[in-house]
Amino acid sequence: MTLPPLFNLKASLKAAILLLLAPLAMATPELVTPTDHSATRLTQQYRQLSYCVDPGWMPFEQINKAGQHEGIVADFLQLIGQQLSHPLKLIPTHSWAETIELARAGKCDLVPAINSSPERQKFLNFTSPYLESAVVIIARSDADYLDGFAALHGKQLGIVSGYIYDEILIRDHPAVQRVYAHSVRDAFRQVASGKLDATVASLLTATRLIQEQGLGNLKIAGDTGFSHQLRVGVRKDDPALTEQLETIVSQLPASATNSILQRWYTVKLQQAPNYTLLYQLGALAILAIGLLYYRSHRISQTRNQLGQLNNRLSDRNARLERLTQRDPLTGARNRLKLSSDLQHQLNHCIHGGVQLSLILLDLTLLRQINLQHGHTIGDLVISEACQLIRENLPTNAQLGRWDGSKFLILLPEQGEQRASPLLEGLLRRLEQHQFSDNAELKAQAVTVTHQHHESFSQLIERLEMALKAHTAQST
Repeated sequence: MTLPPLFNLKASLKAAILLLLAPLAMATPELVTPTDHSATRLTQQYRQLSYCVDPGWMPFEQINKAGQHEGIVADFLQLIGQQLSHPLKLIPTHSWAETIELARAGKCDLVPAINSSPERQKFLNFTSPYLESAVVIIARSDADYLDGFAALHGKQLGIVSGYIYDEILIRDHPAVQRVYAHSVRDAFRQVASGKLDATVASLLTATRLIQEQGLGNLKIAGDTGFSHQLRVGVRKDDPALTEQLETIVSQLPASATNSILQRWYTVKLQQAPNYTLLYQLGALAILAIGLLYYRSHRISQTRNQLGQLNNRLSDRNARLERLTQRDPLTGARNRLKLSSDLQHQLNHCIHGGVQLSLILLDLTLLRQINLQHGHTIGDLVISEACQLIRENLPTNAQLGRWDGSKFLILLPEQGEQRASPLLEGLLRRLEQHQFSDNAELKAQAVTVTHQHHESFSQLIERLEMALKAHTAQST
């Protein structure tokens, strides 16, 4: 619906991670296990089921230094394995390309997290998807907005050999210059250093790497329109095993799915502290205990030092949060943080049955304000407008700077009937407000409500198209 006129690590880096996944889970009826002759062959031939994974794709999965499979997918596989009558055995690989080759040769019974494609269907059967994650384009901070794979034609794009993007680019976008990187982390570093123009990754992986690696000169530059649809891949010659796994996957309870995602969200937060500082604090504590026997007055001094260190740590975390999650001009969420929050809200919509409405608001005439009043006044006007919007939103609303003059508002548990009056009120207050230096500011805005099973990219595309149509109609 359109209305008339008018983009921390705070000890924990909270909320940025759950954003990104939209798991697909269903209700839990009784498990039906195949009992025909093919199941009997399964019992005889596959007492131990082998599986191959991506050895370096966190937080989804990896093979750690101890040779163990860990990550979100590993937890899902453990849940699935509890309903299989056969033990699972990991076949370690050194790359995703090696995993694909083993699967192609029939040396892996299962690949627990893989996208389906025509090429892969030649050697694997697939269950329904149990996990979804939007895929975004990563580029340096000075790059323009990149609208899908088509915007990468003629550019050097870093990808990992064997990833699903390779097939998509060869088939649909041959003009993109594919450059193979050793790992996702390697691709990010090459983009940050200027060796490559861009790379692509799931939103979850992108957020994790940008924060963990301190790649402050990278940003999410666009949406590919593609989402990972992670399924269990099963060797082609065993339809009975595929049938059994399909039954299990289709019955994965939403509570177990949420528990897995929450667990890895928590693990991510626990990995965030600055361990160097923790070692320093531990050393100071040991020193304090030793000095207790000799000079009691040093205890007070040590406590003061610890307090100063803690204060500096708090300040550092607050600065890092502002850099990684907040727009430096307005203090609102930046596009990275807002995208994460939106994906998190979509999870609640899909699995909790709650409503979600979005408002996309474009502050027009900013260019004229900058020309007539100067950029200092222009910045003040944007900040004033953002503060005015923030003061008139419900307490659970989430406001962020989406792109230049555009602001995105998330309205959890709000349908169209409540979002529309709220939007009208915002436009009215913006129109009536007297901005710095009497600058004239106008706004164009639309609101949409999430539709059943609508994905992240579909929702954003519908919202932006609605604003585009509304703006064209108003001019």
